[in-house]
Amino acid sequence: MRRDRLVDPTLRRATVALAAALAACAAAPAAPSASAPPLRMAITLDDLPVAPPERHDLAEQTAITEGLLAALAEHRVPAVGFVNEGRLEVGGAV
Repeated sequence: MRRDRLVDPTLRRATVALAAALAACAAAPAAPSASAPPLRMAITLDDLPVAPPERHDLAEQTAITEGLLAALAEHRVPAVGFVNEGRLEVGGAV
């Protein structure tokens, strides 16, 4: 099975839209102002790699995670993901 078929299309579209929005924000010139601090944006990615985990097997979860990380890296978006400890094991595999 091709890897791109393992990634949920809705997740793929959301990831691409998020990455594009972040890239646009990063590329937009800021109006000079002596008093205004530079703008920053924080985005959280909850329930990594996927929620609910039962919906995808380990291979699918790995493909989804790799796709998400690749999209963030492609657009040079620094990211921190918080993984729920209970989601580290799927079917006995970490």
